[in-house]
Amino acid sequence: MKPAAYVVRLPHAISAFAVQCVVLDRSLILWCGAAPPNLGEMQVLDEEDDEEVKEAMKAAGRTEAQTTIPAHLARDWGVAMNLEGSGNMNGTASSIAKRLGTLNPFDLAAKLGIPQVHLSLDLPEPWTSSMPRASEDVRALQLLELGLRRVCEQALREHQA
Repeated sequence: MKPAAYVVRLPHAISAFAVQCVVLDRSLILWCGAAPPNLGEMQVLDEEDDEEVKEAMKAAGRTEAQTTIPAHLARDWGVAMNLEGSGNMNGTASSIAKRLGTLNPFDLAAKLGIPQVHLSLDLPEPWTSSMPRASEDVRALQLLELGLRRVCEQALREHQA
């Protein structure tokens, strides 16, 4: 089990979402929330290089700036569980997640063909308020769902490697 962090970018006013993903066998635990637009620029992907940068900054008497994303653990959430061989998908979701009609763990589990998805969302207020939503927000939600599915596919591939 190794958590992995990803950034999903959208052509929207809220342009970046951070995604934390943990793969447990054939189950996924996901957290997704709005992030600063420059989040990807703050990341160092190579752990060895990251250690070298930390040591150099320490030697220079500088402290490393921490990136903290102000977010809630689970403003919106959902869990989808499928008992192997039963063909039935069970689970639960928050009332906001049910209203969204997209970004739900049932669709992710079905599209990925995995038995369990635990999804925690911290979506911005305009996206969780009552209907109707602006057309650009609806499109952004659809793109975020696609981005989450791609993150899940990548995480599952990395887990199998």
